[in-house]
Amino acid sequence: MNGLRIERSAGDAIHLEQLTGPVVIANSTIRNNRGHGIAVMNTTDGRVFINMTTITGNYGDGIHYREGYDTSWYSAISSKRDTLP
Repeated sequence: MNGLRIERSAGDAIHLEQLTGPVVIANSTIRNNRGHGIAVMNTTDGRVFINMTTITGNYGDGIHYREGYDTSWYSAISSKRDTLP
């Protein structure tokens, strides 16, 4: 994404969820939004490149990142619980 200008949105300016590959945000302005400037949620990839971008005045975090886990991770945890004494 190049040359974006996102201002005064009702939620997150950019909301990225369950990414499976890299994302580039460049030469952009993200400001005065009611949520996060950029929210990266539930991703196992996590490659978000932000270059020459201004992120300011948002109600939430400028950049909010929450790691995700794929389904194999959840099944491994649940199978370990079944074997506990």
